[in-house]
Amino acid sequence: MYLTSIGIDPMEVDNLADAQHPPNLSTDLTCSFTVFTSDLDHASNILTTKTQQALADWAETHPIKKIQSSTSAALLTVLVNRKGLRLAVLEPTGDDVPQQLIDLGVQIVSAQTS
Repeated sequence: MYLTSIGIDPMEVDNLADAQHPPNLSTDLTCSFTVFTSDLDHASNILTTKTQQALADWAETHPIKKIQSSTSAALLTVLVNRKGLRLAVLEPTGDDVPQQLIDLGVQIVSAQTS
């Protein structure tokens, strides 16, 4: 399963069978990230315009290729659940990836509080 391959326990996703891509995401976001949730209302509260812009800006400066498959999943996945927003990388490259994701997390938190 895709989730376990990126280190996400499927039990973290409430109503996994109902998980879907949130509508109305910016094209800048969806061309770089796979975003899914089983709670659309919660996802729209977290994925504000500022949060989407922070993610899109990060993707522009840290391009990550997509896996070419029938589902075309991105190597960077954003999971929105009741615990918040989680980032997962399928194929991290370079020793600086953990720090890059920490920096992105800080940007996302800043976008939530501003």
